[in-house]
Amino acid sequence: MWFDVFSLTLLVFIALTAIIMAYNIIAGSDEEDVDLFARFRMHTAGMGYFGGSLFVAAAFSLFPETFLIGLLMLALLVAWIAYMRFFAKAIPGAVRMISYLLLIILMAYCKFPVFLSRICLDNCAPTNTPAKPVAVCSGTARP
Repeated sequence: MWFDVFSLTLLVFIALTAIIMAYNIIAGSDEEDVDLFARFRMHTAGMGYFGGSLFVAAAFSLFPETFLIGLLMLALLVAWIAYMRFFAKAIPGAVRMISYLLLIILMAYCKFPVFLSRICLDNCAPTNTPAKPVAVCSGTARP
């Protein structure tokens, strides 16, 4: 398979997070909103960020070579969300949500080479012949 399940799930999660954040930014998620819908929207978005970060970190942690990095990313994301949610009330909601999105994109960017290497290893067999000791992984025909 070109994408394994976790790579595809990660991309879907990033897309959904971007959609949720764009909706919150467009709809306005100020802390002063007092109507029930605005409160519900804010709290479910906060729970979604936290649960989504747990899910992404768990998906990272399932790969043996990235277990510790996944745990470190989980700690970083949870600490950042806690800081922005509870200690940075003066920062506008849109800026906080953009920072969440940027941090998640940074996590994905830092881990994407691992996913690409897994895709490469799944699809391209190494050629261990004496003439070509390097793996063929550029889409060219295999010998």
